Amino acid sequence: MNGNISRVARSGGVSLPVIALLVLCLWGFVGCSDQIYDPTQGTLVLDEGTGNNAPTETPTGSVIEIPNPDPFENAPRVLRADFLNTGDSDATLIRMDETVILVDAGEADDYPAISRKLTEYGISTIDYFIISHYDNDHIGAAAQILQSYTVRNVYMPDYVRDSSLYRRMMTVLEGLPEVAVYRPTEDVRIDLSYGSLWINPTGLYEAGATLGSDDSHALEENNYSLITSVYFGDVSILLAGDAEQDRIVEFMEVVGMGMSYDVIKIPHHGGYDKALGNLLRGNTGLRYCMVHVRDESLAESSLITAIRASGAPAKFTCNGDIAFATDGVSMTVNQK
Repeated sequence: MNGNISRVARSGGVSLPVIALLVLCLWGFVGCSDQIYDPTQGTLVLDEGTGNNAPTETPTGSVIEIPNPDPFENAPRVLRADFLNTGDSDATLIRMDETVILVDAGEADDYPAISRKLTEYGISTIDYFIISHYDNDHIGAAAQILQSYTVRNVYMPDYVRDSSLYRRMMTVLEGLPEVAVYRPTEDVRIDLSYGSLWINPTGLYEAGATLGSDDSHALEENNYSLITSVYFGDVSILLAGDAEQDRIVEFMEVVGMGMSYDVIKIPHHGGYDKALGNLLRGNTGLRYCMVHVRDESLAESSLITAIRASGAPAKFTCNGDIAFATDGVSMTVNQK
């Protein structure tokens, strides 16, 4: 099987037990084929005359064989997000139509992986480079990226890290006056034609503080994380940086009741706290949880339990880059 592709539609009222039963019943037909879930389509049947799989005319919201490796190939608008396999570090590349967004830059030795992905897509310009916070596993390749690609806008939290990687990044930025650098202390909303970004900074700590060092970091650094929400049509993604207990509580108070994200990038590489559990439980319509971690066994058991309780599958970057795509209504996930 080439990759592991699944597809769901944003709306639909089919219960998970029914879906699971249908999957089991249809397994003999689909074998190891890539599959999608789309409530607007019919039940998978086997056309004995041709050997091809085809849906019935009656929509049942069951599993059908994916008709095309890229079901959004001809869609007028597409968002694609790649959660890169960089171990215990973060790097997420988002292409929203023609706009390129990079959130975090992994460790220093993750530059080749990030650069390969940018080259694969023919990207030379990054419109928005969002740095959630300044831990080495989030800014490692930042200086190299700034030197190697045209970057138009950089968003970063309003504090200073006493580390060599931070100083190198800032030195490079000082030599690039054409790059617009923002350290938001209030919410930022960026409209991008069909989609938008919401960047939420913390108000928990004093702006401009100096924290951390090369060898250690203060707890506040994780809680300084910029939390980024990505909206595209009816689909939304939450990128939570390394936000911990207090920061997640703060964010949930801003969002209020009834928040709904289809995808959540789990903060802090498989870590868990009560606030994260509340975030997962309080989210309606959750479809996928993305976990940046070098090994599944390093994810805390409480996190796994909370994700399972949410009804959304966990996708671990250690098993390969995770490619998410949506036309603003339905969505696919492919991992390889």
